[in-house]
Amino acid sequence: MNKRITVGLGCGVAVIAAAFFGLTRSAAPEEDAEGVAAVSPRTTSTVAHEGNRRKVLETAKQEARAAIRRSMKAKAQEAEMEAAQEKDAQEKDDPDQVMPEGPLSAADQEIAEVADEAVSDKDFETAQDVAAEALKSSDARVRVQAVETLMGFGETALPELADFLNDPNHEVAVLAADRYELAVQEIEDDAERVAVAKLGVLSIDDPDELLAMMGTLRMSTDETAVLTALADIIRDGSAAQAEVAREAYRGETGDEWTTPEAARAWLIENDYPVPAIR
Repeated sequence: MNKRITVGLGCGVAVIAAAFFGLTRSAAPEEDAEGVAAVSPRTTSTVAHEGNRRKVLETAKQEARAAIRRSMKAKAQEAEMEAAQEKDAQEKDDPDQVMPEGPLSAADQEIAEVADEAVSDKDFETAQDVAAEALKSSDARVRVQAVETLMGFGETALPELADFLNDPNHEVAVLAADRYELAVQEIEDDAERVAVAKLGVLSIDDPDELLAMMGTLRMSTDETAVLTALADIIRDGSAAQAEVAREAYRGETGDEWTTPEAARAWLIENDYPVPAIR
């Protein structure tokens, strides 16, 4: 009987041990032929999810950066507009922008009297002297009279009138520009019209008046003269003048300005006379 008990206990222990080792083996990950543990489907899904998450985050970062750039650009443009408005307000308060009142100084009165004489005598040399002296005057009224005096001599006086196109007083500058543009438009010779208009463009800083004067230059039917003038302005003008000239070149040719050689090539291609564009 004791033997049977011993054998029974031994069998029981063996069954328990077998069950334990079987459970332990089934819980361990399976290994492939080379003994490397295989990745369970759940682990693969987790890796894929993390990869997608990284892509989503990277896309979100790019969108955030783009939004930040747009916002900063908008803020910069708003700041520029505010600065321009502030500048306009300051110019309105600037004594140079206000026509003075009261009697002229003795020196200015003398300039005004000589201006009247130049007109009545049709003396252009005296009108030139008046313009030169008026440019030195701090009284905008004297400079206005000089502009009117010069216009009494037509296109002959345009080179002298160009000196007033960038007058510190906006009213004087606008008056001079208006008179200048009208006189240029009345010039019949295309080459002369373009040359005088080019002088006007190179004499102006005000953006609005600059665009208007460029429009006057482009009224010419002499495409060769126009492109030559635009090339000169791009080369010799201020940054603002050169930019307006580039826009005009694009409008004339449909191409971006690159080099004088490209401008010559365009003229040749379109059967226009070809000058020595520098």
